[in-house]
Amino acid sequence: MGELNAGYLTIGRAAYVVGVSTQTITRWYKWWESDGFEHPSDLYLPPYYYKDKRKTKHFKKEDIMFLKEFRNKLQTTHKGVMADFNAAYQWGKRGEKILENRETNSTEVKKKMR
Repeated sequence: MGELNAGYLTIGRAAYVVGVSTQTITRWYKWWESDGFEHPSDLYLPPYYYKDKRKTKHFKKEDIMFLKEFRNKLQTTHKGVMADFNAAYQWGKRGEKILENRETNSTEVKKKMR
């Protein structure tokens, strides 16, 4: 009997292999798929696929290297590229204070998501 979804990894397994949480990968894609934020041209996130009725994100096994590369670039050459997004959606009161210091606020950042 063949393996179900052969050649694909669930978001949970992909997150484990990449060394981040599933929430982190979900946040990457939420930022990536919004039109309001500028994305550097040398960053790339591979597509994901729905292979079950539960709408679980799946990634091709050969695309895992792109997720690792994305993580590495966010930690080195593109540090801070998601800062406003994370401040508005992840950091709570601390994020609001940081955005105030930059003379913006979380509602302005959240408007970019539309």
